[in-house]
Amino acid sequence: MSSSAAASNSSTPVGEPMQAPQPQPAGRVSFRDLCCLFCCPPFPSSIVSKLAFMPPEPCYSITDDCKMSLIEGRADWPHEQEELKLVEMFTTRTRRRNKIACIYVRPCGNQAKYTLLFSHGNAVDLGQMSSFYYGLGYRIGVNVFSYDYSGYGCSTGKPSEKNLYADIQAAYEALQSRFGVPAERIILYGQSIGTVPSVDLASKHPNVAALILHSPLMSGMRVAFPGTQRTWCCDAFPSIEKVPRVTCPTLVIHGTDDEVIDFSHGVSMYERCPASVEPLWVAGAGHNDVELHGAYLDRLRQFIETEAGKQPATTQTIQQNSTTNHTRASESARTAYFIDHMQRCVQNNLEAARRGGIPGTRTLVAGYINACSDIASEIEDGCLGDGCPAWQVIYTCMRCGELSAASDALNLVAVNQRTNMLYKCLVYLKDNSRLTEELKEKLKVEWRHEQHSIRDLYRKGLYSALLGVESPIADTMENWLWFKLIPLRLDPHITRALYVDLQKTISIDYGVSYFMANGFRDAHIYFLALTLSGQFERAVDLLVETGHVSDAVHMAILAYENGLLKLTDPAVEMQNIKLLNTNPDGKSVAATVSLARLLVSYTKGFEMEDVETTLDYFYLLKGQKTAQGRDIFESAVSRVLYLTGNVKAVIGELQGQKRSKALIDNYDVDVRAIITRVAEDTELSGNPDQAVELLRICGQDDPAIEVMARRLSELITQNDESHRIPVLRAAEDLAKHSINASSKALSTLTMLLDIHGLLDRCRHKLYDEVMLTIRETRLIPTDQINVHAFTAQEHLMAPQVRAVLPDVCLAVMQCMADAFPEARPATRSDIKRQAQAIVVLAAGTNYKFPQNIISKLLSIQAKLQ
Repeated sequence: MSSSAAASNSSTPVGEPMQAPQPQPAGRVSFRDLCCLFCCPPFPSSIVSKLAFMPPEPCYSITDDCKMSLIEGRADWPHEQEELKLVEMFTTRTRRRNKIACIYVRPCGNQAKYTLLFSHGNAVDLGQMSSFYYGLGYRIGVNVFSYDYSGYGCSTGKPSEKNLYADIQAAYEALQSRFGVPAERIILYGQSIGTVPSVDLASKHPNVAALILHSPLMSGMRVAFPGTQRTWCCDAFPSIEKVPRVTCPTLVIHGTDDEVIDFSHGVSMYERCPASVEPLWVAGAGHNDVELHGAYLDRLRQFIETEAGKQPATTQTIQQNSTTNHTRASESARTAYFIDHMQRCVQNNLEAARRGGIPGTRTLVAGYINACSDIASEIEDGCLGDGCPAWQVIYTCMRCGELSAASDALNLVAVNQRTNMLYKCLVYLKDNSRLTEELKEKLKVEWRHEQHSIRDLYRKGLYSALLGVESPIADTMENWLWFKLIPLRLDPHITRALYVDLQKTISIDYGVSYFMANGFRDAHIYFLALTLSGQFERAVDLLVETGHVSDAVHMAILAYENGLLKLTDPAVEMQNIKLLNTNPDGKSVAATVSLARLLVSYTKGFEMEDVETTLDYFYLLKGQKTAQGRDIFESAVSRVLYLTGNVKAVIGELQGQKRSKALIDNYDVDVRAIITRVAEDTELSGNPDQAVELLRICGQDDPAIEVMARRLSELITQNDESHRIPVLRAAEDLAKHSINASSKALSTLTMLLDIHGLLDRCRHKLYDEVMLTIRETRLIPTDQINVHAFTAQEHLMAPQVRAVLPDVCLAVMQCMADAFPEARPATRSDIKRQAQAIVVLAAGTNYKFPQNIISKLLSIQAKLQ
């Protein structure tokens, strides 16, 4: 490929030294870097995260005309200079307030069906990758959109895992809003560390056309510490936990001799993704040379032409994986809670616990059994050297999520042939997350044979956990939940029906009447049950009901951001004021929550004083629509301006011909479009003067003039004298400074100003000046013979001018009547002729004059005799 030089640097080993935040010469690591790396703080996830990023010195800059300027000696452009014109660059802002540089390479122009959203490796920037993007797009027939991570190239901020996710979200939204590329035509392409944000985005946006994972990693700790078998809470980049939620066609590409991210990572990602297509395993390829093999381009072309845009994952598969994720997350939380409970029990009973030996799970279990075991059970298969019953040790280690810690107990019970299958299943689960169908069937047979003769309650409890039967030691709510959830995680063929049945048992069959029989003081138990069973909507509603609104808001946001919260449909929300919406029959566990309504309720307490925080909350719902089709974030901006009137702080103000920076610029939105729509809301709410100000601020001269024209028209038709002077001054200022306005808009505004001048002269009975103005403006015909020609061209008149025509005619008629008694004979003749023309106009115009005005006109005409 023409960009192989750039591509060879596209992904530096995750385990190599990290550079300082400011670019340093390659290979230099200061003493300060080492201290920060291993001391601040000394957690594995921090070390992995810091090792993962090596931003090079910037290789490019962005010109004022949104073009790329490569820095000589750091990056080159091997293509024709004419083709460099097909590259556009700009910056956009992320949710974490960083500005990131974006590049759009369009070798195929408008003929491209798809656009790649490319997330590059960890040791390059857009300058080095630009020529590779052009070559790749040209060869496979796509356009390529990419971005630099925070701290890379021209992007601000520092590289981190959280910034990775915010960066790709901002790039995704910019590609859609700025270039109009819909999700159905976007293919996410991640290479090396770039697969992390790509998987995260694909798991949240099922409508993207496809996902390509080039040398993916399962998680940071699995790369930095080979042999890691599970995802720990402190792990960084846990893509292996997110890829089961991906539903778009997914192509995994990996070199079999990858020296940085082992080939096993690609295989595991392929196996865990429910939407995987035929992968590309490149024999003999390493980490940075996959694209040099011919099979690379051939497979990409085939994938884009025949597989992208399809939906290989069925609804059943998606629901199954969603259920698996819920149960895994629930069981993980339950495990952490149980370990914390054990540690507290041991700490409070040190003398009875007699904890000793090498610190770890096994000694913690022994101390807990010695100090806190309160279930009386007969002992089968003996005790271990520390006096702990074997089956109780195995059960407790399983509750801790570490069956491997019970190896000594498993070895002791291995000799009992009556529990042979239970032993084999437990040994199998030491290294695997689920039982096989064969093991489970054999275990069922053994259980049916042994169930009536088992005396050891913990041995029976292990059968219950693996098979889902009733347990004799589910004596507390925590234990009951564990015994309900663990079989779902271990089941080889988990179905959504099993999970829904558990949810129904908790929220409908038992519900509030059971869990909260003693009132709100037991609400925490019900909340725990709802959360661990994946019923986040009901859990949020329970928090609100018990007065924990702040907790409810932030839990709802967390669930929403992770795709775990179902929002109420806007049409239903408009007709229902409840926060939680459920099925009316009361038999379904399906529920939705109105997050927008919850945010409105929560922010009411500070929206007047803390506008920025209020907008931050509603920005989370950007893209969500109200029942009227309006964006929720735009509606929030309108509401804030309506309540505070602080246009300068929120929108900015005109400084010369430019708008000053304000709060709205902190968000990745189309500021001009939002201000325009907010101005529409402002006018509808009865504040047209502020609407004009908003439109002028964003440079929308024609819409501003249109609003002002309606305002001037209303002053006449409503006879509003109290606001006439300030509005006229504002209109004159607008006409003077609207340098970008169209001639048609300015003509309408000028005509309305002339009309106000005409009416002012009418009020002061200045007949001669009135007639002069009428002849100059040709606002109304001066002779009956001109009426037909006037009405024929009436449709060309601006609607704001046409609306005030009856009032103008009446004012002119009254002015002529006042001048008539003292006028000379020739002038009287002119007045009669003019009056006749006005009456004929009123009777013959397509625009119907109000009946009361016609009556007044006829009455005045009768007096002109």
